[in-house]
Amino acid sequence: MTTKTKSNENILELEVSKTDWRSIYVANIVAFLSSIQMGAAVSTIWPFMKLLHPSVTENTFGLMRGSAALANIITSGLAGYFSNRISNTKPSMILGKIVGVIGSTLYLFIEVYSSAAIVLFFIFDILHGIAGGMMSVFRTHIAMNSLESERAKAFGLTMLASAVGFMIGPVFQIIFTRFGYPGWSLFFGLHWNLYTAPIFLSFITSIVGIILLIFFFNGKMHVKEKNEEESSSIQNFQMINTEEEVHYDRVAMVVIIFMKVIVDLNMIGLTISGPYTMTIFAWTSQQSVLYHAMMMTATGCCSLVFAVSYVFFKLGTRISERTCLIVAFGCFLFFYLMTYPWFFIDETIPYEHIPGDEVYYSQAIAKEAKTIYVAANESKELVGCSVAYSWCQETPRVNVFVYNICAVLAIGIGFPLSQINLDILYSKILGPIKQGVHQAVFFASGQVLNVLGPVIVTRVYTSTGPRWIWFVEILASMFCLFIFVIFYSRLIPYSKRVQKKSHLRELPSYFR
Repeated sequence: MTTKTKSNENILELEVSKTDWRSIYVANIVAFLSSIQMGAAVSTIWPFMKLLHPSVTENTFGLMRGSAALANIITSGLAGYFSNRISNTKPSMILGKIVGVIGSTLYLFIEVYSSAAIVLFFIFDILHGIAGGMMSVFRTHIAMNSLESERAKAFGLTMLASAVGFMIGPVFQIIFTRFGYPGWSLFFGLHWNLYTAPIFLSFITSIVGIILLIFFFNGKMHVKEKNEEESSSIQNFQMINTEEEVHYDRVAMVVIIFMKVIVDLNMIGLTISGPYTMTIFAWTSQQSVLYHAMMMTATGCCSLVFAVSYVFFKLGTRISERTCLIVAFGCFLFFYLMTYPWFFIDETIPYEHIPGDEVYYSQAIAKEAKTIYVAANESKELVGCSVAYSWCQETPRVNVFVYNICAVLAIGIGFPLSQINLDILYSKILGPIKQGVHQAVFFASGQVLNVLGPVIVTRVYTSTGPRWIWFVEILASMFCLFIFVIFYSRLIPYSKRVQKKSHLRELPSYFR
């Protein structure tokens, strides 16, 4: 049974159908494999860059991340538009995985051509951004191939796949640290070590993903009715005169996009986590890889708990998306408040020194010690704050356990809760329209900050330390919660807007 409705957005046929669980399962298996490779590889990039090119700065790293984000924005928009035009997400997703394979291959040869390491790292990260942009239509597929009543479960599967992947990925990384560096010699000058093993894993999982998408995935877009248990969309449309057709709430859509931007802003603050933790806790490159892998495993466990709750215990039907979003942003705010370098903390950040040797807290003394170290032609890795940063001698050092526990709560609870509930609520607000372009806008909105955000954040970080970054993050989180409370009543699914307007039409005119 079908009915047609005129719309300024798209003229679509509303179908009474079922959730396409097979394609959703396949898509989530691919997402699971991607999460494994991300969980295993993400913590190795900065330490590997620093090892191959010791003079590389955080500003260069931020510029690299910004370039990748720009590539991600452009390709996500193109992928969304193209998928809308052909009503199919499959080609974009396959192409994304192919680009990922090319990027992984390039990364493996960075140590072979170490003189061009920085350029190759840039190209790798840009290709990674392109691949992510192509794969972003995966969210469109979930939104358009699930009933509204089953959308929480569908996106819960996505969170479950990501959580398990991010939990398993760091476990692989912990295992890979046993190979050390330079590790085992392979062919063409390549090595199997703690920095390259995750990329070999990424190469393999990408190939498996391509096979699954080609042979088992149906990327055709469908527009589903919203809730079989409640009044059908067709009946709702029949209640409303065609001259008074209900459109999705653009204000609500903008508010959700704004919240998505703040989530990504919060995560940008965490992009300096690698360099920052190596600095304040005086970790070596190998320690940084190991400890971040352990932290990511813990965050994966937290995410797994929520994912299981959504898929098997129907948490999405027990707690509203709006309530979950308040909890999520509360977690981000808690992290930045607890890890802010408050004035009452006594200990400051130590400067560069050889692990196990004397620790310096004065920039002048640390510079003299480093001059002696360089003159002696020592080859040991230095740990601690760069002698170029004057702010280290004045910045309080946050407790290592407080920082990492709060980071696990923010990334393991705040991030997945915000992601899944923003995804669900955004798709519900849009209603029965082709969502390819809208989902691309939603995905790219947060990525816009990632173009210049990492560059600005790392520039501020190298100049003044973490204080101003944390201060902005705290203000942004508080302002987002304020906006959320103001527009709380408007953040409802499209189906509820239809029902509300239908009920208003049934009332006598003097009650409207």
